[in-house]
Amino acid sequence: MKKFTILSLSLFTLLAGAALSPALPSISQAFPRVNKLWIQALVTLPSICVIFWQVLATKVSTKFSSKKQLLVGLILYSFGGGLPVLTANFTLIIVSRIVLGVGLGIIADLSVELINSNYQDAERKRMLSYAGALNNGGTVLAVLYAGLTAKLNWHLVFYLYLLALIPLCLVFSFLKDESMTSKRKLASDKTSFEPEFLFIAGEMLITTIIYFIVPTNLGYAIKEYFKINNSLITGGLMALISILGVIAGLLFSRNRLKNKIVLIGLFTMFSCSMLFLSLENSLMLFVIGAALSGFSLGIALPLFNQEIISISNINSSNRNLSIGQAMIFLGQFISPFLITELHNLLNCNVFQIGCGLSLILLFLNIIKPVRY
Repeated sequence: MKKFTILSLSLFTLLAGAALSPALPSISQAFPRVNKLWIQALVTLPSICVIFWQVLATKVSTKFSSKKQLLVGLILYSFGGGLPVLTANFTLIIVSRIVLGVGLGIIADLSVELINSNYQDAERKRMLSYAGALNNGGTVLAVLYAGLTAKLNWHLVFYLYLLALIPLCLVFSFLKDESMTSKRKLASDKTSFEPEFLFIAGEMLITTIIYFIVPTNLGYAIKEYFKINNSLITGGLMALISILGVIAGLLFSRNRLKNKIVLIGLFTMFSCSMLFLSLENSLMLFVIGAALSGFSLGIALPLFNQEIISISNINSSNRNLSIGQAMIFLGQFISPFLITELHNLLNCNVFQIGCGLSLILLFLNIIKPVRY
């Protein structure tokens, strides 16, 4: 049950933001005076709290075991996630997303660290692949539920976050009360950053910025491009994206290709994905583009973690994985703000901006030397 308990944490990391994607148009209608950008930020606001958690994690981890941290994180996640069920005050909803984000920071930090610390070599790669698949698997259920309920009442969407009470019970029952995090922090504080890690961390940041153009704009794009205003359709398309992410994550565990080849293929797919999504007159290509974005992310999550482990020494691996997770969530938060600014500056389709960023990453991976 320990393995199942650790993997159950991965169900709730991407779900925190993506679950709201089908409900954004409904929430916009409920708050017509609130700027669209802040409505979109409901998806990504929790992610910035992950960054703040990184600042506190060093001190907290020396005083509390991983189990105690996870119990607190899951309680905050459930409470913050479910609070909007009880209120129609937008300020309180913003506060609830921040509380959810603090819990998310704790869960995301430890979900990967527990895998790295408890498993080795091929088993660790399998666990990272399963975790990546579950990241997307949780999102499948979330967006389908959100698509069904957002049409009835957007408040109902937030009941979804109460599912975090299930891993809360599992952690309480099956995870040992051991303090491994403090050892990780004390050891890694004395270790400098590997040059390759900084490049990988940058890739994780930009890749997440690119991907989150999709959940923050999908509902609006379907309505604007194809005159379809149906949260169930948006939820179904987000579910397709996530299902393909699950498949990609599982396929990665069987991958035998060199990471550089996979990275070139990854950013080629991302470029094609954003290109197809930018075509406003073809629903079929739009759906294909959305599907490719999910498949690409399903490869990216375990691949980046595997790359970090491969270039890190024993003292820095957990610290680097933790920072990598922070880059993912920082990218989520930055995405709507940066893309909106670029959209206003360049006066082009948001998906075209994503295509351009993908092509830059593709070019950098083609020319970079292989040193690990």
